[in-house]
Amino acid sequence: RTGRPFVSLKLALTLDGRMTAPDGSSRWITGPEARRIVHARRLECDAVMVGAGTVLADDPRLTVRDVAAPRQPLRVVVDARGRVTPEAAALGEGSVVATTAACPHDVQIAWKEAGAEVLVLPDAGGGVDLSPLLDHLGGRGVVEVFCEGGPRLASSLIREGLAGRLELHYGPVLTGGGLALEDLGVSSMAGALRFRVEDVVHAGNDVLVTLVRP
Repeated sequence: RTGRPFVSLKLALTLDGRMTAPDGSSRWITGPEARRIVHARRLECDAVMVGAGTVLADDPRLTVRDVAAPRQPLRVVVDARGRVTPEAAALGEGSVVATTAACPHDVQIAWKEAGAEVLVLPDAGGGVDLSPLLDHLGGRGVVEVFCEGGPRLASSLIREGLAGRLELHYGPVLTGGGLALEDLGVSSMAGALRFRVEDVVHAGNDVLVTLVRP
């Protein structure tokens, strides 16, 4: 009906709502059981998407490894300014880098030489405009995107109403120092973005809360 894929946004969070420790480290908030669930979700989806910050911090492969995988999802990296190096583990055959005209041409060439497809999209507030990105993915048959992005990409998807499901993996740890998400354009509780709890499950020592837009 929409021509766009359904977007499921996964966030690994501490009990006080952080995606990283104050020094920027994020491995590992959750345990191996929760990570196996993430790999199973990658297998279920057609594409896995992250932002440049996640690639720079963790250099994830974005592949399915902890479960049997007859296929691998499309890997999508959102990088408006060309910060990700062509040596990043997520790049190569079967990957797409979504960027803007602000990305240097030589960086785009290096990505292509590494085997990635480069998609130049409009700029939206200093980042990649995510709506045309989803239009493009829908046009190539992507039905569901599993986003494992960091605070900026996650906040953009929520703020723009593009995330249909939130999969929140809570690890029983505390770090302090502030919360995960950026400004969502909410100024009062009356204007808060509200979701419906779809499921709550235990995964080892962690808790996975699944929320959907009402």
